[in-house]
Amino acid sequence: MPTWSGTGFKVICTSMINDSLQEHLYPSLSMLDDTEKDEFLHIKISSLVARSQDGESDTQDKAHSASTDFRRIFDLAETERLVNCYSCGYSVNWFTSPGWLYISENYLGFYSSFLGYETKVLIEHKDVEIVTKEKSGVFSNAIKVHFFSNLLDRDAVYDELIQLTGVAMQRVLKSAALEYHLCPSASDSCSTANMSNSSNNSSTTRRNSSTQAGATFSSQTLKKDLEAQRRDEHFRNQFRLPGTENLLLHVGATQFNNPHHPIRGRLSLSPAFLTFHAIDDDSTIQQQYECVIPLCAIRHMERLLDISFMLSIKIIDCHQNTTKFCNRDEYEEIWYHLTTNIRQQRRQFEAATDQLVAWLPSERLFRNVAPKDINNDAAGGLGLLFGFPGDEIKMRDKVKMKLWKDYFEAYGRNLMIAKTFRFAQLVHAGLPNRLRGEIWEICTGSIYERVMKLSVYRSILDENKHKTSSSLEEIEKDLTRSLPEYPAYQTSEGIARLRRVLTAYSWKNPELGYCQAMNLVVSVFLIYMSEEQAFFMLTKLCEDMLPGYYGRSMYGALLDERIFEEMLRDALPDLHQHVSKTGIQLSISCMPWFLTLFVSSMPLLYAFRVMDCFFMNGPRVLFQIGLAILKINKDLLLQANDDGAFADVLKHYLQSLHEMIYYMEMDDGGLVGRAKSMTKFSELMHVGFTDFCHIDDDTVREMRQRHQLKVVANIESSAKRSTIRNLDTTAGLNPDELGMLYDIFHNVQYYHESQDSNMDYACFEALMGKLTTWAKFLPRTDDQHERQDKVGRSFLMRLFNVFDRTGRGSLSFQDIVIALGGILKGDHNAQISLFFKVHDSNQDGYLGREQVLQFSETLLWILRDTQDEEHLDSVSEFLRCAFMYSENNAHCVGKSLSLASLRMIVLADGLLMDFFNRGFADSFKLLAHKTSISNAEKRRSFTDVLNGLFMLSSYPTGGESRSRIGSISSLGYGKESTNSINYKTPSWLIASQQLTQEPQPIANEPIQSRVKSSGYQL
Repeated sequence: MPTWSGTGFKVICTSMINDSLQEHLYPSLSMLDDTEKDEFLHIKISSLVARSQDGESDTQDKAHSASTDFRRIFDLAETERLVNCYSCGYSVNWFTSPGWLYISENYLGFYSSFLGYETKVLIEHKDVEIVTKEKSGVFSNAIKVHFFSNLLDRDAVYDELIQLTGVAMQRVLKSAALEYHLCPSASDSCSTANMSNSSNNSSTTRRNSSTQAGATFSSQTLKKDLEAQRRDEHFRNQFRLPGTENLLLHVGATQFNNPHHPIRGRLSLSPAFLTFHAIDDDSTIQQQYECVIPLCAIRHMERLLDISFMLSIKIIDCHQNTTKFCNRDEYEEIWYHLTTNIRQQRRQFEAATDQLVAWLPSERLFRNVAPKDINNDAAGGLGLLFGFPGDEIKMRDKVKMKLWKDYFEAYGRNLMIAKTFRFAQLVHAGLPNRLRGEIWEICTGSIYERVMKLSVYRSILDENKHKTSSSLEEIEKDLTRSLPEYPAYQTSEGIARLRRVLTAYSWKNPELGYCQAMNLVVSVFLIYMSEEQAFFMLTKLCEDMLPGYYGRSMYGALLDERIFEEMLRDALPDLHQHVSKTGIQLSISCMPWFLTLFVSSMPLLYAFRVMDCFFMNGPRVLFQIGLAILKINKDLLLQANDDGAFADVLKHYLQSLHEMIYYMEMDDGGLVGRAKSMTKFSELMHVGFTDFCHIDDDTVREMRQRHQLKVVANIESSAKRSTIRNLDTTAGLNPDELGMLYDIFHNVQYYHESQDSNMDYACFEALMGKLTTWAKFLPRTDDQHERQDKVGRSFLMRLFNVFDRTGRGSLSFQDIVIALGGILKGDHNAQISLFFKVHDSNQDGYLGREQVLQFSETLLWILRDTQDEEHLDSVSEFLRCAFMYSENNAHCVGKSLSLASLRMIVLADGLLMDFFNRGFADSFKLLAHKTSISNAEKRRSFTDVLNGLFMLSSYPTGGESRSRIGSISSLGYGKESTNSINYKTPSWLIASQQLTQEPQPIANEPIQSRVKSSGYQL
C-alpha cells in the first residue's frame, strides 16, 4: 500500500507476504546497524521490482512475437489482435502434427510446420455453430468446436471461444440486417459479448477496441479485457445491475446488522452500487441473503470506533436504516472507493433518488400517505383508476400487505431492500396488487436504471413527438387488441398510455422498434405501474432477460424453443418421441407462452402469478412451467395425433386452472390418508418448481451458449436463401455463384461493422480484394508502390461509381450481382464497353488524351503480376494506336478516341483480346477451391482436428516462431506451390500441407519508363 512520507512514497508490504519477509528479510535486517538498514532495504526491494519487470517484459515479448507470427502465417490485417496462443496437435488420417492454436478477435487458427510440411486451419468465429466440452482419452481435456479439442487449458479456451463466438453472433445479426438488437453489454457487449448492454453495453462488448495494432501489449490487454468482460457480465447478471456497471472490488466481508447472527459473504463494489451476498457454502436455504445498495441512496458513512467493530464500516441509507460491514484485509481500499464513489453518485443522483422513492407504494405505506391525485402518472398504474383484476378479499391482499410491511421493517424497502429466503416465499405466494409493480422493478433491476435515468422517458417522447416511423404504424394496429377484457383498454386513457410507452421504446431502440406481443406484456405492466416504470421494465425485458425475443428474426425465441425441445426430450422422452413421430409442431402451442409470458394463454390472475416468479427467478421459470404443463397433460397429449388436437388439450387445461382437484395425503407410514384439495394452478406451480427444480440459471445459460450459434447460423442461412430468391435479376449467375457472392458481400460488411445493408466504397474495395488478386492493396511505403496503389484506387473508385446505378453513393447486393454478372457472363465487347465507360469520366462518349493514359495505366496495374513482359509491349502498342486513330470531334478539346476505335485497337492485339475476352472475367473467383474437404465438412465437421493435444507453454518463443514461419512462401506476387491450398476468404477452412517456395520477382517500373523503353513517346 503506497503512503506519503513527506519526501516521497514508501511501499509498505502487507500481511500477504509477511511470512516471506520474516523468513528471508528479517534475519538479514537484524544483523545490520540502523544506519545500514535503509540502504539494504532500498537495494533489496529495487532488485525484486527489477526482477518482476523483467518477467513482465519477457511475457510481453512472447505475446508480441506470437501475435506477429499469427498475422504473418494467415495473411491477416495488422489490426487483427491475438487473444491467446496454445500448444496443441492437429490430427488428420491418424497422423498428428504438433503446432499452435491461435485465438484472435475474429479467428481460430492452427499452424504446424512438421517434417517439412505445413498445416494450416483458419476458422472465423462467426462460422462456428457448436461449441461443447468433450473428453479425449481418459482425461477431461477436450474442447469441441465442430470437433475441435484442446488439452490442459480446455476450460480457458472454452470460455474464450464462447465469449468471442457470442460477440461474432451478435455482429452477424447486425451485419446481415437480421436483428439490430443487442443488449448494451453484448454489442459494445455480445458480451460480446458484448463477448455486445449489447446495444452496446453487452455483456459481449469490446473495450479499447481501437488499440493500436502491433503494440506489444495489445494481446495481453485484449486478453485482460475479455476476462474483465466475463467477470463484469457475471456480476451484473447476479445482481440485475445496469449494463454500464463494472466490478471494481470483490472481497470477503461480514455483515453485522444483527450482532447475534452475523452473515459471512462477499462484498462487491461498482461505480454506482455496493452489493453483498452470503457465501453459498456457508449458508442454508433459509439463510440466503443478498442486498444491492445504490451509492446515491447512502446518506452517511463512518468508521466504527467500537473495538468490537474494528475495521468495520457503518452505512446509513435514505431510510435511516443502518448496515455494518467488517473486513480485515482490504478495509482501506474499500473505504477509499466508497468515499470517492459515494461523493460522485450523490452529486449526480441524490435529488432523483429522493424524487423516485417518494412515489413508491412501499414508501407511502410507511408514511401512511395516500396519493392525493391518483391521476398523476407517478402515483401508479391503471389499477388505481380502473381497479385491479380479481377479488382483493379472495386474493387476501390485506394479509399479504401486512406480511410485506413486516418484511420491509426487518430487511429494508424499495432501493435498500435485502432479498432473503422469506422474500422468495412471499413472491411465490402472490404479490399484493399495490406492491406488484414495485416488486417487479426490484426483482428485475429496472428500478436501478430508472433512478439513473429519471428524465429519459419524457425526453424521448418530447424529442420525437412530431416524427413518424413504420413501427408507429404497427403499434396503432395492435393497440385495440391489447387485453380487451380489461376496462382501461376500452378507454382513451388506457390506450394513450400504452401508445406512449410502446412509441418511446421504439424510438429508444429504433433497430428493434416494435414487435407483436410487446403490446400484451406492456398492457400488463401498465395495470400495476406508471408509464415510466413500464418503459424501463420493457427495456430490461427485451435487452437483458429475453434478448432477441422481440425482433425481426426472433432469434431469442427460436433459441429457447430449441432448448425447450431438448429439455422435453430429457424430462419426458416418451412425449418427445410421440411429438417427433407424429410431426406435431411444438412451437405452435408453446411459442406464445414464452413471447407473452403466458398472458395470452392463461386467465390473467394466474398469468400474473407466473410473471411474479419469472421476474424474480428469471427465464428458467418459463421452462419449468412449460414442462409442468406438458407433464400434467402427458396422457392426453399422447393421444393427440396432429397439431390441432395437441393445441386443444393444452388450451382446455390452461383455461381450467381455477378448477379444484382432490387427492389423498398419506401419513408417514403410508397407511392412513386424508382428503385434500388444491386448484389446478397450485398443482402446476408445485410440479414446475419441484419436479423441475434442477433447471437453474446456469443450466439455461449453458444451453443458450450451446445452441445460439446454430440458431443464428440457421437464421443467416434462411436470410441468404430469401435474399437470393427475391433478387430482381440474377444476371446469369448460377445458385452457387450467387451463394458465394452473398457470403463474401456480407463477410466484408461484417468486418467493416457496417450499420447499413448497402456497401460503401471502403467495403467495395475490400470486396474486390476478396474477389480478385489484382485488387489487393498491401501495406507498402516505397514511392513505386504508392504510385501503383494510387492508380488502382482511382480505377476502383470509378468502377464503384459505374456500378452505382442509382447514384446514392452505395451499392446494394442487387447492384453487385448485376455488375458481376455483366463481367462474368459478358463477352469481350461487354468488357471493352465497361472499361470505356469507367474511363469516360465526363460521359461524352469519347476518351480524351488523359483518359487514354488512365486507361493504359489501369491495364498495367491489373496486369502487374504477370510473370512476363509481353503486356508492356501490348500496352505500349495500344497507346501508339490510340493516339494514331484519335480524331477531332465537337465534344472534346483536341483529339479523342471513340468506343468503336477502341474496340478495333483491342481486337488487333492478341494479348489484349485474350484479356478482354476471358482474362478479366477469369480473374474474378466466385467458386470455392476444390479440395479433399467437402463443403459440408467446412462448416459442420472439422473432424479429428487437434486430437491428442499436449500443452508445452502459453506462447511460442521468438526463436520457435521464426523457425516455423521461415519456411512459409511469400504471399506477394509469386506463384504458389501446387500443394498449397490457401483460401483468401477467411471463412473457408485452410487445411494445407504446403512445401516452401520463394516468391518470383516482378517488374516495378513506372508506366512512363516502361512505355519509353518500348520506343514510344507519350
